[in-house]
Amino acid sequence: LLALMAARAGATVYTCEDDPVIATVAKTIVELNRLNDRVTVLNKRSQDVEVTKDLGGPMDLLFGDIFADNFFAFEPLPLISDARRRLLKGNGQVLPQAAAVRIALGDWPDYQRLCAVDRAMGFDITPMTAFIPDAVRLSVGDSSVKLMSDQHDAFVFDFRQGDYPDTDETTVDLQANQSGTVSGIVQWIRLHLFDDILESRTKSNSVTFSSPLFYPLTRPVSMRKGDATRVHLNHDARRLTVWVE
Repeated sequence: LLALMAARAGATVYTCEDDPVIATVAKTIVELNRLNDRVTVLNKRSQDVEVTKDLGGPMDLLFGDIFADNFFAFEPLPLISDARRRLLKGNGQVLPQAAAVRIALGDWPDYQRLCAVDRAMGFDITPMTAFIPDAVRLSVGDSSVKLMSDQHDAFVFDFRQGDYPDTDETTVDLQANQSGTVSGIVQWIRLHLFDDILESRTKSNSVTFSSPLFYPLTRPVSMRKGDATRVHLNHDARRLTVWVE
């Protein structure tokens, strides 16, 4: 779809799709919309693209829509780093230009329904707590999620320069900006385009590319305004792990 939009705007586009079935469907859609003179679907991963053989030379613009809800699951860091280094002209542009993984303390009304396991039909079933997901996907625009702290950029990546570590860890002290219950950590993505910003917030008017995630605490805690919680985050360029001290 993004390739079609770029072609409609006048660009000549090479787009990668590793899955052969989806690549075939993509080619059919390109032909159906009479854009096969502008869009070439390459049935391969971008790491396997040969700049001269497949593209006819370096490109002017690298655009990647390969960001999962936790940012890392589709391995954007090694993909963008490789493509920028091998497939882009020296003065070529990267879009988005940068990204941030953001977090905040949060309280979610559905915590008790989806993230708490204690008793059922009069029985103690607390051992089932081990099967609660580390993160629960929130609906885009779910305004019932209440942010209990200011937001903080845990990881920031500038796609226009440099490579990225295979693994990284950071610690953030989140301070409650109001008194109330905190039941988890809310995590979302912020993308910096040329003149715009896309942010997968939980605001009711959100229209975005991904969903926020909710990392539930073992049990909700009461916090007063000014109280702080230390949050740890780790990534291995594919997975994001979040835990609270």
